[in-house]
Amino acid sequence: MDHNNPIIAGRKNLNLKQTELAKMLGVTKQSVNSWEKGKTKPKYMHIIKLAKLFGVSIECLLDKVS
Repeated sequence: MDHNNPIIAGRKNLNLKQTELAKMLGVTKQSVNSWEKGKTKPKYMHIIKLAKLFGVSIECLLDKVS
């Protein structure tokens, strides 16, 4: 697990597949994959949802994905 990427860490901590996380957020699996690889960044509304889902602060996610 990549502990430097909070999206990967949070997803795996909840035992979710990329497709499951994508469905929860209303995005495609490709979007989640792109965020995890650092190719793109989630929109702010998705960062808010991720923070709530993972039980972390928005700042925690912004520090790592920005």
